[in-house]
Amino acid sequence: MAVNRKLRFNYGSLKVPEILFPYNLYLFRIIQNDELGPNLSVKGKLFPMKNILFGFGCIAFLSGIFLFSSLIHKPPIKVAVLDSGLDYTLDVFEGTPIRSKEFPSGIPQNGEGMDENGHGTAIASLLVKNLSEKERKSIILYNIKVLDESGRGDPVQLHKGIEWAIKQDVDLINISSGFQKYDSRVDEVIQKAINHNIIIVASAGNNLGMESDYPARFNGVLSVSAIKENWDRLILSSTGKVDFVAIGENVEVSNIDSSVSAESGSSIAAAKVSSIILLEMLQNHEMIKDPEKVKEHLERIAIDLGENGKDRIFGSGYIKTSGG
Repeated sequence: MAVNRKLRFNYGSLKVPEILFPYNLYLFRIIQNDELGPNLSVKGKLFPMKNILFGFGCIAFLSGIFLFSSLIHKPPIKVAVLDSGLDYTLDVFEGTPIRSKEFPSGIPQNGEGMDENGHGTAIASLLVKNLSEKERKSIILYNIKVLDESGRGDPVQLHKGIEWAIKQDVDLINISSGFQKYDSRVDEVIQKAINHNIIIVASAGNNLGMESDYPARFNGVLSVSAIKENWDRLILSSTGKVDFVAIGENVEVSNIDSSVSAESGSSIAAAKVSSIILLEMLQNHEMIKDPEKVKEHLERIAIDLGENGKDRIFGSGYIKTSGG
């Protein structure tokens, strides 16, 4: 809208012209009043500019506080372990916020996701054992029980567990179990999770050198196989669709009877790689919800084994973790 005349007024040493602002059929005008000083005129009503500028200053100040607070207080990283549950009464989980969920169909229900097999506890202990007290408080561990007391489960329960993890908006999923037969429902929910930018790590399986298990075999899932302490392939480990390897021989884990033991297998190796990803997320929040950046980081730190480049046994290489 054209301004018919230009007036100037002094606001301290500031000189401002008269300005008209059309907004939602209202006419705003900054004018000079000899008695009140500069004012904002809204349809003939005067509002002192001092009050308006003070209000804007308060808004800017509070916005700055909010921005500073959001930079300092980052949201917790959400890590889901889909397994046989876990014994969260153990000292290894002290100080770690834990949320539990069970899925029925043959799984004994205690209502709390308590581990009656020991596998899930061992896997989860590898994720948190090397975290500091501060780092433990910066994560939430989602204990999703999909295996029974014998360590058995089925694709239906895994599908439900992944679906629930997606609803919780988790950042990282560890699946240290698998099956050989393709299942379309699990494939679908895995791709849904990937589309939500969730990083999924799965064990390749212990199939004596045969093809990797699902869900490790699915596109977008980081498939992890196991090697020995001397970097040779662990004889039990699967081959084929393998992205990375980690030492999965004689690794110390926590047990449901409060003891510790040395365990082996690709389940252990997958959990160790998940622990590396979690530590990287804690140190670099840009890794969160960015599967490609996570994979690129792992490829940079991987030690190439076997044939030059990626191969069916060692994938893109060995991911060294704390303790090997």
